[in-house]
Amino acid sequence: MATRLNVCVEWLYTGRGPKNPPLANDEQLEPLLSLWPRLDDEIKRDLVGAARLRAKPADQPPFPSNEETPAARKKVS
Repeated sequence: MATRLNVCVEWLYTGRGPKNPPLANDEQLEPLLSLWPRLDDEIKRDLVGAARLRAKPADQPPFPSNEETPAARKKVS
């Protein structure tokens, strides 16, 4: 339930601690978060739009299985 609600388990059970889990430790995330408040709304929309276009679907694994790679498809053909 905590995952679906994007809340911390401790907060869900006890009401204590941070409500939302900390962001992933990603070296690219910190510079973006520090720049975000200084960007105008048009640039923010452009960045979000570009990210949506390039993002993998949520149910798709981050790396293809061997059967999904181009090399594997050539062997099957």
